[in-house]
Amino acid sequence: MRASVAFEPVPDQAAVLAWLEHRYGLSSAVFAGHRFWHRPGSPAIWIAAADCLPPPGLRLEACGLLMSREPLPRAKPTSVFLQRFAASATRNVVDLDTEGTGRFLRGETQPLPAGSEGRGFCVVRAAGRVLGCGQVTDGELVSLLPRAWVEMLTCA
Repeated sequence: MRASVAFEPVPDQAAVLAWLEHRYGLSSAVFAGHRFWHRPGSPAIWIAAADCLPPPGLRLEACGLLMSREPLPRAKPTSVFLQRFAASATRNVVDLDTEGTGRFLRGETQPLPAGSEGRGFCVVRAAGRVLGCGQVTDGELVSLLPRAWVEMLTCA
């Protein structure tokens, strides 16, 4: 089904859901009522309400919320996607205390908190709320918050 000159549904919706379950422990129920979209030839994946249907012939710049700019299985989820959908994540999650939260929000790399495991991209939480995407590398947590967010938070 070709819905738009620029966007069409991801051909294998089940593969995206399986990756989100495997990587982050997110149940497919979290995405009920949503559909994943892509631009043919582009690795980026977007998510929008299932009843969203871009008008045919209209070239769009966006279709819902950007999930990832890279293809699966090494995709880096966007922080805004994680904030919206990853509250119930059970895998590759790093929970921060107050000091760690401040460092993460300032864009600083920090030692991985005790009890945290995993490598690669992760969901970063504080006080039960998703802050965004981080990356665990060699026992350290790297903040992957968008630079504009960090600049807004550190200028205040």
